[in-house]
Amino acid sequence: MTRAIHVLGDLYRSSPTFRAVAEKVRDEGGVDIREGNVKVASTDLTNRATLLSPQTLSNAGSGDGPSLVSALVFEMNNLARSSEAEAVYGLAQYGAFNASSYARELERIEYNTSLSSAQIFEEARGALRAHGEGDHPDRWFLQEHPQSGALEPTYSSFEDSLAYQYEIQHATAYESEFQRFFNNA
Repeated sequence: MTRAIHVLGDLYRSSPTFRAVAEKVRDEGGVDIREGNVKVASTDLTNRATLLSPQTLSNAGSGDGPSLVSALVFEMNNLARSSEAEAVYGLAQYGAFNASSYARELERIEYNTSLSSAQIFEEARGALRAHGEGDHPDRWFLQEHPQSGALEPTYSSFEDSLAYQYEIQHATAYESEFQRFFNNA
């Protein structure tokens, strides 16, 4: 965790986008970071907590999957968008959504988080390289164009992202959440 905090400090200095995210999280009450029973990482908006799997916690950048730093940045981005999620929850409570539209709006927030994470990577790639994390754009929702080598978003559009989130059951989990808590369908 100490290494991750140092890398986040370098990101703060290198990326105006990350600086804005970190300051918003700080100004709204901070974040509690802890190990949790999650697949990779998750943000508990109610308790302002980021839960990290043991594998994510131990990935200093050399392991497969998201690194601790990329997961923290993504989840801090989600936390910075908590007012957007709270608006979705509020509208769901009053019957404005069905399960599908609820999942769609929460996935839209996460899609915007992925775009912000990608921007942070691009702004701070030099700092990330200094820590051995600059050669993994995929952890930041970017991919290299096959011909030009230029970085481009992993998802070509929100609809592309949404289709993938359904494929991996992420959006389906939001639909199930809707059924458990709002059951307005």
